[in-house]
Amino acid sequence: MFWQRYGPPIEVAGLILLIIGSTYMKNSVTFKSIAVAFWIVCMVIYIIAEPTYRTFRFWLFLILGLTLATSQVLQLIGTFN
Repeated sequence: MFWQRYGPPIEVAGLILLIIGSTYMKNSVTFKSIAVAFWIVCMVIYIIAEPTYRTFRFWLFLILGLTLATSQVLQLIGTFN
């Protein structure tokens, strides 16, 4: 019930953080780490709280988030090298 009510705005906030981290905050390790961690927490809550999580919204959030999070993790690795 929680995720059905508050999930969509939280998902949008997570994706916006990932997009900002990929575009405007390319050099901010802290912001990227927070954005990726927020997305991971959202995924965990989504899987735990939503019994029928295999919806179009879930897969869209998973694929977009995974793409953006992977990009940011690779940029973070490049920052440390």
